[in-house]
Amino acid sequence: SIHGVGRPGWHIECTAIALEYLEPLDSDATCIDIQGGGSDLIFPHHENEIAQSMVLNNHTLAKYWMHNGLLNIGGNKMSKSEGEVVLVKDLTVDPNAFRLFTLSTHYRSPITYTDEALDVYVNEWEKITRVYSAIFLKLDLEDNLVGNSKIDPDLLVAYKELLNAMDNDFNTANA
Repeated sequence: SIHGVGRPGWHIECTAIALEYLEPLDSDATCIDIQGGGSDLIFPHHENEIAQSMVLNNHTLAKYWMHNGLLNIGGNKMSKSEGEVVLVKDLTVDPNAFRLFTLSTHYRSPITYTDEALDVYVNEWEKITRVYSAIFLKLDLEDNLVGNSKIDPDLLVAYKELLNAMDNDFNTANA
């Protein structure tokens, strides 16, 4: 096993597990396409994983490293160990409203959870679902009545703008 003798530290443990179970196709390839985590993991954790992989394999562990901003609650980083946590399973709102809340900020930016902030996105999600239903009802009626619905050119422009935002550093807030 690549784990060796003794108990490895946190950084070497992650590197060893990735190399053991996510074996690259060839010796010059990385074993992970995207490695992510909170911005608090950049140093020392991910920098150590990179260094260890470079020494062992002469290439980094992952092709892309994405670090998200922290989710804050009560003025602090959301943390199980500190007791500052909101579990999705305990939310009484549509989970898609919570998803919209988290996607409203660029992934590298911090976001602060409050019930009031989430309520804004509950309302936004309700608007989106109403518009979505209305659009598909209209398209369905056009298909059935006219037989050849056309896609509105403005919709194509909006779709291209969405793709451009996502291609620009996964910018969900602009998308």
